[in-house]
Amino acid sequence: MHLLKAQGAPIGDGTEAVDLGLSPADVVIVSAADTEIAGLSRAHAALGGEAPSLRLASLQKLRHHMSVDLFLENTVARSKLLVLRLLGGESYWPYGLDESLRVARRHGVKLAVMPGCHNADPDLVARSTVPAGDADALWRLLVEGGPENLASALRVCRALLDGGTPDAAPAPTPPAGLFWPGLASPTLDDLRALWPKGSPVAPIVFYRAQYQAGDVAPVEALIAALEGRGLAPLPIYVSSLKEAAAADFVRRTFAEARPDVVLNATAFAVSKPGAAWSGSPLDCADAPVLQVVFAGMDRATWEGSPRGLGARDLAMAVALPEIDGRIMTRAVAFKSVGRFDAATETDVVALEPVSDRIDFVADLAVNWARLRRTPRAERKIALILANYPTGAARLANGVGLDTPESTAVMLDALREAGYGADGAPKTGAEVVEAMTDALTMSIGAPEPPPSSSGLSGGPMPGVEHDASGVAASGTMGPPVKPEDDEVRSETRLPLSAYERFLTTVPSAAREKIAARWGAPQADPTFDPDTQSFRLPIRQYGNLVLGVQPSRGFDLDPKAAHHDPDLPPPHGHLAFYAWLRESFGAQAVVHVGKHGNLEWLPGKALALSSECFPEIALGPLPHVYPFIVNDPGEGAAAKRRSSAVIVDHLTPPLARAEGSAQLREIETLVDEYAEAEGLDPRRTKTLGTQILKRAADLGLDRDCGFSIADDPDDALTKLDAFLCEVKELQVRNGLHVFGRSPEGRKRAELLVALARSPRGPRPEDASLLRALAADCGLEGFDPLAAEFSSPWSGPKPGALVQVSDEPWRTAGDTVERLEQLALSLVEGLGDPCPAAAGRVAEPKARSGG
Repeated sequence: MHLLKAQGAPIGDGTEAVDLGLSPADVVIVSAADTEIAGLSRAHAALGGEAPSLRLASLQKLRHHMSVDLFLENTVARSKLLVLRLLGGESYWPYGLDESLRVARRHGVKLAVMPGCHNADPDLVARSTVPAGDADALWRLLVEGGPENLASALRVCRALLDGGTPDAAPAPTPPAGLFWPGLASPTLDDLRALWPKGSPVAPIVFYRAQYQAGDVAPVEALIAALEGRGLAPLPIYVSSLKEAAAADFVRRTFAEARPDVVLNATAFAVSKPGAAWSGSPLDCADAPVLQVVFAGMDRATWEGSPRGLGARDLAMAVALPEIDGRIMTRAVAFKSVGRFDAATETDVVALEPVSDRIDFVADLAVNWARLRRTPRAERKIALILANYPTGAARLANGVGLDTPESTAVMLDALREAGYGADGAPKTGAEVVEAMTDALTMSIGAPEPPPSSSGLSGGPMPGVEHDASGVAASGTMGPPVKPEDDEVRSETRLPLSAYERFLTTVPSAAREKIAARWGAPQADPTFDPDTQSFRLPIRQYGNLVLGVQPSRGFDLDPKAAHHDPDLPPPHGHLAFYAWLRESFGAQAVVHVGKHGNLEWLPGKALALSSECFPEIALGPLPHVYPFIVNDPGEGAAAKRRSSAVIVDHLTPPLARAEGSAQLREIETLVDEYAEAEGLDPRRTKTLGTQILKRAADLGLDRDCGFSIADDPDDALTKLDAFLCEVKELQVRNGLHVFGRSPEGRKRAELLVALARSPRGPRPEDASLLRALAADCGLEGFDPLAAEFSSPWSGPKPGALVQVSDEPWRTAGDTVERLEQLALSLVEGLGDPCPAAAGRVAEPKARSGG
């Protein structure tokens, strides 16, 4: 165990034991909100001699039990009043609360316990040793916040020490309001007077606590950045988006000033995980909502962290807001120790904006707003197809998605909506043909450039370079269009344009690229004859189709795709540089899981300018159709490339049933079961035949038996294997984006989706379990059955009628339940068959 000195240490998450080193005082206040601590520090200074001596402590530094023990022993035990503001209630700090109560009683210290939020908690207040009414009065002043109320709160603390009666009504701060630097209580008309006429409106929603504490530096930085880009900032403080009055204010303000894009810096979610989506007040804007993070860690910790954010920020400011459908952007501000207040012996922590992170979010916001206001016919959109693992046979390989046909469907929808897509493919086959041609041209085998052109990794002659070997000048130009008819449709990026792009890349990232891949001319897509990169892109008016380049060459493509340390090669970056700078893309659509952009090196979230997903894509609006059953990888795309995930269905699912060869063996096994006890000689012959046939197919290895094993044991293993294979849920084709499966495929998919429980409600129960209960199969669980076990239970007529196959095992029972479910979903069966409860005698069959 290492004990850290709290003063001067980085702002961590409290998991290390620290000694706060606070001396005793009249009043000790513990709060989870740095804004409240800063406000109390200022209020204490303003009161002067009227204020009691005060110590302020952050609850975030008191999570370790040893930290709590030291704090209580050295500070609280010799003080007079302890005020605990517990965010999250008693369960958030159970050890600290119990020990505080014990120390307070033992040493005669008065204790006031209250919630750290605006929601009343009488049970928590009841843990106080001061009268509940006094604790409640103090809580109301702290909840309202602001200089006047915080000063009144300190006067109440003085009254509690002196034995007086607290008498201070809070001066309420509205639950929501408008903010502008230098203006007191501005109105919407005041803000409109500051906006350029007709400029896109961009609300910035942040917490009232920051407004009350004056901790608004990142908000002011966002205002300035948005103004500088021609947007109309609309800063709104709120107590919580869940509070009715605040939510109503947001809706009314949005109705009067219709937003083009919303920047949200509040945490948590309005909707609840696992429940039906209820939406947020921000949704009434009908505009993209960008999630902006004011982080609870210090900048140095963020810069050195491969994760980007700690667990607390990840949960509250990223994961929960995703439930409301917000678009993750960047962490733009971090906690900084602005000054040390000697009177309260505390570091006054404030949010410090990071200029390049502010700029990125402002650029992303303005790009979404411009996309919204650009007429559809003029919007420039790029549709990018994956190529994983790299190779012509895997072209446009979106997991579970018929990507070529889905792309054709999207192109058709864009045409119908008025987008300019002159000559774009109209069928999946045409998409494949166009992209195969583009890919073939881009990865041709040109003559290698001479060594004097920089293949050794050195700078090119005749071009001025910086220390990392990147050209210091050059302009981004249009793609080179050779005159030769055979390559007229090629898309190229001139080397000079690429070098210009590289000058915008941080030097540390440039050095990584050069160290791994050498000079740009060494890239396989580079053409020395034209001094340009050949790109797998085809342009159709204002739309382009492209094949995402590989993350490397001369490598295992599967390993390279997810390599967390492999920087992208020059050809990869040239692809995105052309989209952003030469073509001027206003939005990028990566079609189907999964591309490689979201797996490029960098932080897991809250990216920096040196993270390669940001270097490649930049602040472009990003839409990503993604298979619905892989939220984990979808989250990576959301958090690392600000993607708007558009979920699509899985492929149609169906029971595997088995191949013709497996069905042949299953028929023999059924014959074997019928012959047992009736014809021993036939049983022995069939057993030998079955095992030999299974061995010929390699099933002996799959099932773990050999011909030399006991026939009964081997046949039991084989029978269990056949039952399990039949019950497997397998893909039955591919999904086409925007199209629901039809006919039997639709019914099979619905049965597969309803096969397992989907939640606690009765209507979420397993369909198979419900049918088993309706059919009187008491105690039988079709989802946990041992498929090869002999069936000795009832055989209801409803299940007999669905199949003429033998019914001898629990697996056969499950199969019949699924067949009944399928017939009901297709509308072919009686939902309440009269024969459901009647037991039918099995028919004698020969040969199955």
